[in-house]
Amino acid sequence: MNASELFGEATKVGQVVQAPGNLEGATVATSQYLRCDGRWVLRADLTANFLSKYTTPGNITMTARTLAAAPATASIAKNATYFAAAGVAGAGTQIQTSTDGITYTSRAGDGTANGLAAVVYGTAKFVIKSVGNNYPYHQADPTVAFTQAATFTGVDASSACNCLAYSASLGRILWVGNFTASTSYAATTNDDGANWSAQTVASAATKQQCCWTGSNFLVTNTDVPGMIQSSATGLTGAWSDIQTGFAYATSTTLPTIASDGANNAVMIAADGCSLLVSHDHGATWGRRLLPTAHGNAAPSKVVSVSCANGIFFAAMDAAITTSSTNVFMSSNGDVWLPPGPAVSTSFIGHAVAYKAGVYAAIRSANTSAATFTIGTTHVRLPDSQRSTASAAGFGVNSGFQEFIRVR
Repeated sequence: MNASELFGEATKVGQVVQAPGNLEGATVATSQYLRCDGRWVLRADLTANFLSKYTTPGNITMTARTLAAAPATASIAKNATYFAAAGVAGAGTQIQTSTDGITYTSRAGDGTANGLAAVVYGTAKFVIKSVGNNYPYHQADPTVAFTQAATFTGVDASSACNCLAYSASLGRILWVGNFTASTSYAATTNDDGANWSAQTVASAATKQQCCWTGSNFLVTNTDVPGMIQSSATGLTGAWSDIQTGFAYATSTTLPTIASDGANNAVMIAADGCSLLVSHDHGATWGRRLLPTAHGNAAPSKVVSVSCANGIFFAAMDAAITTSSTNVFMSSNGDVWLPPGPAVSTSFIGHAVAYKAGVYAAIRSANTSAATFTIGTTHVRLPDSQRSTASAAGFGVNSGFQEFIRVR
């Protein structure tokens, strides 16, 4: 029995189906269906229609690296010359820089012994905020001492910083955190860190993480489950509450929300076993389950999400299997796949930045790091869900195989 006899025209490109026989044709380039077995196939053998619906990054080639210090928070930024990552508390080790992601050197940062909470790059300067009693600092060259921003009212200098996010179209950096002795819940700067002003966000909630979607700042909180705040400007009076319909995870040291700056955003669900995805700048959200890996059980927990060069990365708390990786990748937030066999099974990339063809990834509280490149010639097919049927309540029926429609 062929595919048309089984399904008629009811299936769509990108849909996974189950069949008792082999639906795959003689070649990848001519088959209407391909078996879900996790293999890599040439993009050139697939239709543009399929790739537009089922987009996955290419195969990763990764090399393990070592940081100069174990960062307290997973935060890394870049400009055309440097990667700049959070360092460790102590004089002269607050920030660490690298021109290539291979060798990192500890730097003084703001000159204090405080740990670094976040680092971001604006139009011309890196901006950092430590966990100590001071305002943000800024510097075009991250290898030299940073300059403190001008003091301003409405925000206590000792307020914790949980996240910094930059909007290129606005030329604006947003700082969110636990602001004490103040009614403000965010601060913004329009000149790359030198002068800031306090802003009041929609609800009186403890702010956690933030991102810029290309149209809106999105901010998570710990006080109202399932609710985020959104603003096209980041300024007082321009914020609104959005109920996502899902409880989500929060953290002060790991990124739990990320955007590609092109309307797609991803958050970690509260259970840590799924991801929440928006394709309209955070206005509406849906849940996405991570796939199993080569017939093994799904990962136990997602601990961080980040985005670099338009690719999302979801880091696990442990290896999925002894032969697979700790990271899933996605080009759109909908389709998540392991990056390939060439990735170190011991590395967890909590935060990723991209510069000049190279991705640099770091871990929180660990000197393990990595650089990697992503190939563009191949795409990975999904894995079969067969082994998870009894444990998770879903999978492939006995005697059936899974196929994905590509034409």
